[in-house]
Amino acid sequence: METIEALATPGVRSPRFGGWYGLESYRVQQRVTQLARHHYQDVVTILERESRAGGDRPLVIGGQPEGITQLLSLLPEHLREQYAGSFAADPHKLTKARVRELASAVLANWAARREQQLAAEAAGAAQRTDTVAGLPACLAAVNAGAVSMLLIPDQGLIPGFVCGRCGAISFTGDDCPDWGAAARPIPDLLEEMAVRVLDDHGQVVAVHKQPWSVAARLRFPVPQG
Repeated sequence: METIEALATPGVRSPRFGGWYGLESYRVQQRVTQLARHHYQDVVTILERESRAGGDRPLVIGGQPEGITQLLSLLPEHLREQYAGSFAADPHKLTKARVRELASAVLANWAARREQQLAAEAAGAAQRTDTVAGLPACLAAVNAGAVSMLLIPDQGLIPGFVCGRCGAISFTGDDCPDWGAAARPIPDLLEEMAVRVLDDHGQVVAVHKQPWSVAARLRFPVPQG
């Protein structure tokens, strides 16, 4: 757990303060609304900065329900797509340990939903132009640098080969024109594929109980065979 930035915003008087005919109460309430909106806009600015620096990561929002709603209404589309869920809590009483505990439950539910969605997309790969399934198709996509998201099983190893000349990876050892003395075995193709996708600024997701050995979402189509 790490604090990225702590905002220090001006305080406001209690909205319960009345005054003549409620005029003072109205002005205070307006001031509360303005300061709150500035605060949420500052939070969005911080989130956008962190998103640019760290890539797409799930976003969990904690706080009072009305505050969560206001912040969500100000999120730009790309941050809203990263929204994983929220938890209700008093921000003034939260500790880092409690934030970790509450956020972990939200992230676990988000990960389970995401796995189901990705698995369903991979199962329908034949009907999609941006998704492929199976080791041969995914190897071709990884070698071409076309994978935006790689889905691999959370257990198991698949041995393979890598070409010492061009760097292409294969599970048969004969899929590259440079194969021969340059080919060398590697213990796990899945790990090598994951490393290459991450190096290409893609994402890697370990999926439970998938009906395929590996699947991938593509940045662009890759000719097969």
